[in-house]
This record gives sequence, C-alpha cells and structure tokens, in this order.
Amino acid sequence: EISEVKAILEGDTITDQHVNRVCELIAYHKSNEYTLGRAVNYTKEVKNLLSEFPDNVYSTSIAQLADFIVYRKL
Repeated sequence: EISEVKAILEGDTITDQHVNRVCELIAYHKSNEYTLGRAVNYTKEVKNLLSEFPDNVYSTSIAQLADFIVYRKL
C-alpha cells in the first residue's frame, strides 16, 4: 500500500480515482484518528510549556491558535 500511494503521488497526473483510493487507505488505517491524537497531545504539550512563561496576550494567542488548528471543523 505504501508503494501504491508513492506511485500515485509521484505520478504526472492525480485523478479522482487516485484521490478516492488514498482516502480509502487513510480511512482503513485510521490515519485521521491517529494524526488527530498526536495533534491533541502536541497541543497539550505546548500549553504546558507556555505555562512556564508569564501569562500575557502572546502566550494566550499561541494557546488559542494551537486549539484552533486542532479543533477547527474542516
């Protein structure tokens, strides 16, 4: 499957059929769930690190931006 995705991405043309196949593989392997879990963990880590700095508009903005990136609806 990895070689299949590589071939699609390295090809000259990406068709709707290619996109659908890659989406099927992403769903089958639960890649979205895995990636979201990693993003949530990174966001928690960022907020934890930010807590070591004085609370100000900049640290608040960074924390809010991290939340927005992870939890926005696509």
